[in-house]
Amino acid sequence: MIREATVRQLVDELAHLLPAQRPLEAFVHHNTLHHFEHLPFQEGVEAAADIFGAQPYMSEASFRDAWQNGRILVSDLDEAVQTQVPNTEVRVGALTHSLRDVVRTWMRFLPEGDGGATLRWRLEETDELARWPADLPRGAFERLSSAGPAHTVQPALWRAISRAVPASATMTRPARPRDAALAGSFEDPDGFVNPAMIRWCGAFLDGGHAYWPMADRDGGFYRAVLAHLNATGASGKAWMRPLTGRAQLLVSAGTSPERCIAETLERMGCPAAEAEDLLRETLLSLPGWAGMFIQLAARPDLAPAPPPPTDLADFVAIRLLLDEAAARWVMGCGPGPIPCTSVAVPADPERPWILFNAARWLGVCPQDVSDSLVRDLDALLTRYDSIRRRWIWQLAYERRYRIGILDSVIHHARRVASDQPPAAKVQLVTCIDDREESFRRHFEEISPHNQTFGLAGFFGVTVYHRPLGEPHQRPLCPANTVPKHLLKEVPADLSEWDRLRLSRGRIGRVAEALSVGSDTLFRGGLISLWGWSSIVPLVTRILAPRLHGRTTAASRPSPRTRLQLEATSEEKDHGLQVGFSADEMVNIVRRSLQDMGLTRAFAPLVFVLGHGSRSLNNPHEAAHDCGACGGGRGGPNARAFAQMANRPDVRAALDQSGIEIPSQTWFVGGYHNTCDGAVDLYDLDVVPAALGDALQAARRDLDTARTLDVHERIRRFESADLRLSPQEALAHVETRAEDLAQPRPEYGHCTNALCILGRRSWNRGLYLDRRAFLTSYDPAIDPDGLILERLLAMVGPVGAGINLEYYFSFVDPDRYGSNTKLPHNITALLGVMDGHSSDLRTGLPWQMVEIHEPVRLLNVIEARPEQLLAILERQPALRTLVVNRWILVAAFEPETQQMWFFGDNGFEPYMPESAELPVVARSGDWYIGHREHLAPVSVESGRVDPSDGVAT
Repeated sequence: MIREATVRQLVDELAHLLPAQRPLEAFVHHNTLHHFEHLPFQEGVEAAADIFGAQPYMSEASFRDAWQNGRILVSDLDEAVQTQVPNTEVRVGALTHSLRDVVRTWMRFLPEGDGGATLRWRLEETDELARWPADLPRGAFERLSSAGPAHTVQPALWRAISRAVPASATMTRPARPRDAALAGSFEDPDGFVNPAMIRWCGAFLDGGHAYWPMADRDGGFYRAVLAHLNATGASGKAWMRPLTGRAQLLVSAGTSPERCIAETLERMGCPAAEAEDLLRETLLSLPGWAGMFIQLAARPDLAPAPPPPTDLADFVAIRLLLDEAAARWVMGCGPGPIPCTSVAVPADPERPWILFNAARWLGVCPQDVSDSLVRDLDALLTRYDSIRRRWIWQLAYERRYRIGILDSVIHHARRVASDQPPAAKVQLVTCIDDREESFRRHFEEISPHNQTFGLAGFFGVTVYHRPLGEPHQRPLCPANTVPKHLLKEVPADLSEWDRLRLSRGRIGRVAEALSVGSDTLFRGGLISLWGWSSIVPLVTRILAPRLHGRTTAASRPSPRTRLQLEATSEEKDHGLQVGFSADEMVNIVRRSLQDMGLTRAFAPLVFVLGHGSRSLNNPHEAAHDCGACGGGRGGPNARAFAQMANRPDVRAALDQSGIEIPSQTWFVGGYHNTCDGAVDLYDLDVVPAALGDALQAARRDLDTARTLDVHERIRRFESADLRLSPQEALAHVETRAEDLAQPRPEYGHCTNALCILGRRSWNRGLYLDRRAFLTSYDPAIDPDGLILERLLAMVGPVGAGINLEYYFSFVDPDRYGSNTKLPHNITALLGVMDGHSSDLRTGLPWQMVEIHEPVRLLNVIEARPEQLLAILERQPALRTLVVNRWILVAAFEPETQQMWFFGDNGFEPYMPESAELPVVARSGDWYIGHREHLAPVSVESGRVDPSDGVAT
């Protein structure tokens, strides 16, 4: 028997294959294949695809569409082929070809494989074999046509190839009892097991949705399910009846989950050498639910309610018990090993068709076909199969975007090099989020006196936040950080809050009674009689969602609040320090100002905007919130930072460290809703009266910028008319946010492809199509590179996580993504299922990624190559991402416009392909009328004419 310690080790080691997705409320983007990052990108995604049965890249048809649309150019394809295919000749039978020409031809023209009924239909019902393909290469066409007309040559070639392809099969031993059952043409045991496991997992992990909680949850999943099986009448299903006796023995003997696993493997007859394979396939049978056990064990504070103790071994033990019982039931086998002999896997039915097409595209005639030719052709197709060809396509696809960006950065930096911006009157700090790129750009286009910065959206304030009137707090900080501080929201006026609290309490009790009562038999019948009262709001919600949203918001007044920012030594809450000490506030403000390079030339008004997204009926809403805030909304962080920066004691301490904030400068915290475009500002009642006029002017600029930002964004929605005015666009997105039936309230990071880290001066006015994370950094105040190092250590993994989750959810929306959200239902307040019973769907729904371009994130960093290499040596996690090419990196020196790109041989000088960059007067001149991804362009608005200092 396998030892318990070995079982535990195997389970712990295999856990890395499970999804690392957190509960919905704390959804944070991450690299779907983060445990493959130790491998080069190509090897990692292909190894994962083999394990999970997934796709590593887009389909060849998608790449060919990109080729036809000019998204991939001849130069891109040639460059990719040259780097991946040796410059040699290859023999196929008696024919000799350039290997690069062969691969290039197959990439462009080899059709998708067809087998079985599809192939028979193609051959019998179409004229596929009666005509030459329109794109047949000239050399192949001349050779084939010389052998006769198409309707005689091609059928003969097909018959010759079909006869020569060996009809072989490979032998394999099933990994799970279910595989043995299917190999013997029995009923699928998973049809019995999965529904039971899904019900039990949902009931056990429930975050507060269930009316009656599962019994015995505090003992863990293993013991709770055994208790259920052991209860009278609990095993009503015939296939499950033997488990009652088994559960009684396990409970009475006090058998551990690890021991149970080992005993089950032995009963099933699984050899010790094959235990790892069986356990891996067992975990991957319901990876979403299994992965949630790990997430709740690691971070129980992220659950909507305190979760029960979770252990992956519990899940495996119960799953194996059910798998064994179901397999024995459907196969009719009694005690002893489950029959699990090797089975034959038939040859690929698509192979003859693929070989036929490969042959005719090389000009192979029927008389050329021989066993040796087919072997040569088959070996060559195996060497450059669809996966390998798609990798070459991927390189060409990414190259075209990369060339366009790097060329544009160089040309734009050269164009604005002589600009001397005037003193800033308003400074705007936002998250580095790619959705803020257009908002910042429009704000800067309004006036050259408007200046923007980008900083990770928690603004250095690492906290749990508890809103006023809420019983629980949630972390607002990067995902891998556990806060030590609690930030409470308290009422500014206690009497006002007392009145609102009483009113809310009454409404809450009535709502709870109606909600709970509607789920019970007798009270549900009574409550249904009052259901007519919901007709009017329901109709309004459906027919006029924007009006309904505004009316609802107006009917729920919010009290004025403050943040309990300053800590007192004796106050603790759940072991957390409430507020911050003076020294902690100084350190937070100093570090954040240094990180974004805002240490001098402060404007009279500095707005700090956190961001998030609020929409209706959107389970993945947190995926649209701030990743730097752990999937939360960054308004409280921005508000706290602004309050800290306004404190006289903090400013006095900063002054001693060389950061002098003028007394007339005031920080204003705020929140940007990226769904409906709203900008809310906090604590305006304490802004100095002397800044009243400047504040009103700045608010008008913010309102104009957010309206133009929305106008640019709505062009991505097919349902939005491209002729909408900015105000009509604003009304459109406000309606989307309140629409009960809207599956696309916003597109989130759907277009992300780029990260720029450096001073805004050399990329201000560069149109980047809302595709760029913009991180501010000033090398002038960072002589030793320490600021750059900590920025890269944060921005690199965060950007990679967002980018790669979108990448994988797009290339395989079923395996890596959660596919269409239309059948999704929230379960256990933790995740979504398809319909009423499925595995937890992980990854992003198709409606969030459908317009995405799956390219690895390109990082353009203001630094010299040797400086970046030194940082990579000190940051192993970042080095892994860069060296293994999970992200792409370019170093840029704006003063000289020199660029270096990190390739297979390290950093190499980059020379632009294009000669110039188009120029437009304003952003709207470039994007209006277009839905597609747009190339960069230089924007004149908001730029300072270096000759006279006047905005152009």
